[in-house]
Order: sequence, then C-alpha cells, then structure tokens
Amino acid sequence: MEASAPPWLLYVSVASCLLLYKLFLSTTKKPRSSVVTRRPPGPAPLPLLGNILQLQGEPHHALARLAEAHGPVMSLRLGAAGDAVVVSSAAAARDALQRHDHVLAGRSVSDAARALGNHDRSAIWLPATSPLWKRLRAACTNRLFSARGLDATRAAREGKVRELVVSLRARAHAGEAVHVGRAVFGCAIGIVSDVLFSDDAADLMSSGRAQELETLVRDSVEEVTKPNISDLFPVLAWLDLQGRRRLTAVLVGRIYDLFDPIIARRLRQAAGGGEEKNGDFLDVLLQLHSTDQLSIQTIKSFLLYLDLEPYHPWPMGSAASSIDFIVVLTCPRMLQDLFAGGTETNAIAVEWTMAELLRHPAVMSKVRAELRDALGSKPHPDESDIARLPYLRAVVMESMRLHPPGPLMVPHLAMADGAEVGGFAVPRGTKVIINLWAIMRDPAVWPEPKAFLPERFVGASDADFRGKERLEFMPFGAGRRACPGSPMATRVVMLVLASMLHAFEWRLPEGMQPGDVDVRDRFGTSLNMVTPLRAVPLPLPLNP
Repeated sequence: MEASAPPWLLYVSVASCLLLYKLFLSTTKKPRSSVVTRRPPGPAPLPLLGNILQLQGEPHHALARLAEAHGPVMSLRLGAAGDAVVVSSAAAARDALQRHDHVLAGRSVSDAARALGNHDRSAIWLPATSPLWKRLRAACTNRLFSARGLDATRAAREGKVRELVVSLRARAHAGEAVHVGRAVFGCAIGIVSDVLFSDDAADLMSSGRAQELETLVRDSVEEVTKPNISDLFPVLAWLDLQGRRRLTAVLVGRIYDLFDPIIARRLRQAAGGGEEKNGDFLDVLLQLHSTDQLSIQTIKSFLLYLDLEPYHPWPMGSAASSIDFIVVLTCPRMLQDLFAGGTETNAIAVEWTMAELLRHPAVMSKVRAELRDALGSKPHPDESDIARLPYLRAVVMESMRLHPPGPLMVPHLAMADGAEVGGFAVPRGTKVIINLWAIMRDPAVWPEPKAFLPERFVGASDADFRGKERLEFMPFGAGRRACPGSPMATRVVMLVLASMLHAFEWRLPEGMQPGDVDVRDRFGTSLNMVTPLRAVPLPLPLNP
C-alpha cells in the first residue's frame, strides 16, 4: 500500500533542502530576549546536520549514553527541525513537568498527523491552552477514567478478560505455545470497544471487522511513524515526497468508516426522542455534541486519534542510521487516544511482566502463592480482588520501571520564553524530551537499577503509578500532559495478569531455560521485545 518516492528524488530533495537551509534559518531565527539564554551542554553540532552523526542505535539507549557524558540536561541540534533539550534526571523532569509545565505543555505536529486535519481535533496535538483540548481532557478525566466511570465499566472489562482465559484454555489443551502480547492485545481492543460503544461494540468486533480494525489501527500507527523527510526538513513537507500523509488519510478514513454506522444509529435514536440506554463513553461525547461543544468529526478523531509517544515501529539495531534516529525525535509516534492507547500499552505491559516472571521463577512462585491466599477456590479474580494482591502490584511496577511502555515521553514544546530546566533556559520553540527509561534506571536513585527487584515497591499504591510526587517513577508520564488513562490501564494489566496466573501454570517452550528469555528492547509503537514472548499455558483446576 505504501506510496514512496524513488530514491533519486529523495536525494535531490535533501540537496535542495540543504541549499535552502540558510533561508530556513533566517525565517526561524528567534529574537533576542532578556531572559537567561545559557544553553545546556551537549555534543557539538555539525553545520547543517546538527547532531545527527553522534546518534546511533536505540534512541532511549543512545540518549542515556550521551547524558552520561554531557549531563542530565543536554542539548541537541536536530538538523533543520530545530533544537531539543533532553532530560535524564528526576530533578530536571520536575522543572519541566511541574515548575514550568504551563510553558512546556505544547506539541510539535508531525506531517502525517495532519492527515484529514486530525491535529486540529486531537486532545494530544492541540495546545493545552485550547478550549477544545480542555473539553476533551475533562471528558476523559471526569467521566471515562474517574472512579465512578471505571466502576460503571468494570463488568465489561471482567467479561473480556474471562473470554481471554477461555480462549487460552482451548489453546492450552492443544499444548500450543502462546504469543502472549498478541493474545492480550486482542483482549484489550475488545475491552476498549465495549467501554466506548457498549452494546454496539458487537457490530464493531464481529469476526471480520475485529481483524480489520486491529490491522488498520496497527497500520495507521506504523505509517505515521515511519521515517519521513517532511519532518526532518519541514520546508519540503508540502510535497509529501514519501506519501506518508496521503496514505495515513486513507487508513484513518477506513477506520472512520467502521465508526460511522454506530454514530449514525445513535444520532437517529436521539432524534427519535428515545431514552439513551447505553451509558457508554460515546453517549457522553454525543451529549457534548448536542450542546455544540464537539463536532461529529472531532468525536471520531477523539475516539481514534492521537495520543503520542516519540517512536517508530521498526527495529533499530546498531546498524540503524543516525538520520532515522533524528526522524524519530522529530516525528513523534501516534498512539490512538483511546484505541491504541488502551490496547498496545496494556498488552506490552503484560508481556514484559510475564517475561520477567518467567525469568525469575522465585518471584513467580511468590505471586502464585499470593493469588492462592487471596482467591482461594474462587474460579476467576475480579477487580475487587486487586487490592488484596500487593505483591503482584509491586511486580507490575518493577516491570514498568525497567520496561516503560513509552521510554521517552512525548516531546514537549516550549510555547513561550521563560522556562528553565536544571538551571538552563529553554527558549520558545524548543522541544523537551524526557528520557523516562534513563530516569527510572538512574543509579543515584535506584540501587541495583538493572535488577528485577519487586520488593522495592512493596507497600506502594495505585497512586504511585501516576508520577504526582515521585518523578523517579512515572511510567505514564506526569504533569498536565500525563496519560489520563493510567487508572484504567493499571486495572486492566493487574486483572489480566491475575487471571492468567490464576488459571494457568506458565512454562517456557521446550528447550528454553529462564535465562534464555530475551529482555532486549526495541522502539516500536510501544517498547517492544526484540523477541516476542511465547509461553505454554498449562490449565489448572477451575476450583483448586
């Protein structure tokens, strides 16, 4: 499906861009300011290319290595795409996400994100000063992810997790090794569909449409996060040389086609004067539409698009080019606000946690003992049991510390002068990249930072997931741009893990030992495993 320009055209385009570089600088040069202008230390930039050639390998690893040499607040020149400040300590993150959050809460928009005008309707692309952003954010935090909203959708989550267990049990009797992340992804997309569309989710998740939706979601995320010359050299964006924006528009349009019949049916019901009986999140959004607060196009965009994380979906090994690296930093990845944000993150968190449990049999034994003590003969755990599983919570938190779903936070953008991070000025228009992966492995904060030690989180609560106080641990980010869905994500991850571990004894495929589990990571739509986890579920009695 990909529409790519021939290589010679790309080379010509880059050459043209370099010739226009001086003109570009003249149009983006910032006026002198009376505020502090001390630039953070960093690798010396080259003319035209900036720091492209100093960057190699996986982005979160490469930035952490550079920070060891240049400090926890570091500057980079991103070719023609501008400057960035990279933050690699909790103290500096506190400046960016708390003290100066109001100034650094902007976003830079990738070219593919402009497909169908979605950047003008997304809660994540919109500036934090936008009234529409505030309405969309409030709808999430006050209705969908509030304690009351989560309690209202609890039955849907529990039902989908039990369906996952039934599916795994059928495969377990056949002795199959299960692709853990893929199995959980299917469950998660069903949960999100039920929460958003309730009774109408059956239409969306019918066998053919479910597969189509999953494919379209993945393809749209991958397309928008592939290397795009339009983001590395913005002066060429209008040409869309690689066709990223055009193909993204096609993919997103096809997803909207799946939403359209459901929204049209709800609108007909409302026009007919019937009482609203669904009580799902779509009803909440349509109520805002009825008072002219949201357009139908904004509702579709919000249901689908676009939460960000700054990554791309293909492996970046040591042979990855530095230009690819820069494109990653200048073309943030899209996690769909509610679909991919509520599916991929949950699936990858479960997969990483299962991988660590299989690598550490003693920890697995402690989790299973806790489940037996808490659940007894209960055939299925439910969300009311989660509070009685503190060690499992500690395991999940330690897994997220080592393997955060998004190792780099969405790049923030300085909307005005006046912000300082670590004592350095952050001028207007500068990107701020928070390296969560480095912060949560900082040896100054975390003893044995590379070791999997759940005991360090024993006694923690769900609130500790949200980075409000301890910015040393913030797997879902922090500040006004933090992920609003973290309360649901933690419930889903805990319930899925508890259910899978209560129903099955998990073993590695024949011939594998715990030390053989590959915990190397790579950038993807989330922090993916280099080798996806496969494990064999052995059914346990329903009433032990």
